[in-house]
Amino acid sequence: MTTEEVGANMAAAYAISYVLSSVGIILLIRDLPRIFGFDAVADAKRAEADFCGGATHPVPGAPGALSMGFYSYDLRA
Repeated sequence: MTTEEVGANMAAAYAISYVLSSVGIILLIRDLPRIFGFDAVADAKRAEADFCGGATHPVPGAPGALSMGFYSYDLRA
């Protein structure tokens, strides 16, 4: 083999391994909780209930945070 062939083979091997490892990591992260027997949705809801401290108002960034309602305070910008 010549050095040009070795360089071409290395570039092809890198391209193939890059694509396969990217897809593999995505699939692993997506399926990892299921592999270990965790329910990610139920765990997220449980964590939300634990961290809210009993508050009923939406936190910033939550879907209900921008609802048009009347608040007990005024804000000027």
